[in-house]
Amino acid sequence: MRTVVPASSSGRPTNPIKGLLVSGLDIHSLDFFAMLDDMRSLVNLSLVDNNIDDLDFNSSLVLSHDPLVQRLDLSGNALSLLSDGWLHDCQELMSLDLSANAFTQFPPKFIFLAQFREKPIDILLNNNSLTWLNAGPLMDGASTFRRPQQSSGRVSKVSLRLHHNPWPCDCSLWTVRWLVRVQQVQNRNGPDDRVFCANLHRPLYTVPYKELCPSTFR
Repeated sequence: MRTVVPASSSGRPTNPIKGLLVSGLDIHSLDFFAMLDDMRSLVNLSLVDNNIDDLDFNSSLVLSHDPLVQRLDLSGNALSLLSDGWLHDCQELMSLDLSANAFTQFPPKFIFLAQFREKPIDILLNNNSLTWLNAGPLMDGASTFRRPQQSSGRVSKVSLRLHHNPWPCDCSLWTVRWLVRVQQVQNRNGPDDRVFCANLHRPLYTVPYKELCPSTFR
């Protein structure tokens, strides 16, 4: 199904466009936006279920021409890579939906740089194929690993949704476990038991650090 919304019956927008849905097209990248007019008032942009597989730095330059975009939905595409500095020109963006794509890991520098934005951002990475993610940059803004006990637990500007991925429970995931618990406190919700250990068949937050990474506790 192909969908491009909205336009008036005359084919021209009657008011500044606040929301745009483009779905079911074989567009591969965001470069086609350079050809669109009257996009500077966009607040919500949904590009669901296309064949987008390229979201490089040039894509952020395209979006920088639409400075008011706050919600970008790229779910249901074929993305597996992301440029580290992609958010630099998207300072108004508060929700980035990358769910149901083809990510197996996510660049830690992208997460680290996202913390220096003025506005918080919610990044949806659920329903991908993630097996590794370094959440260390969210620990007090540090880009290096530290033990969870050393974190002050301050509120981060970056929220990650990580459920429904095939996480393997091993030492590489201890920062992800830390993140699940911290976001539980920040959001005042119970632990997200949808962040599940594929090999142990149990929620990640229930696995003790000593069991997750026994070599560090010897």
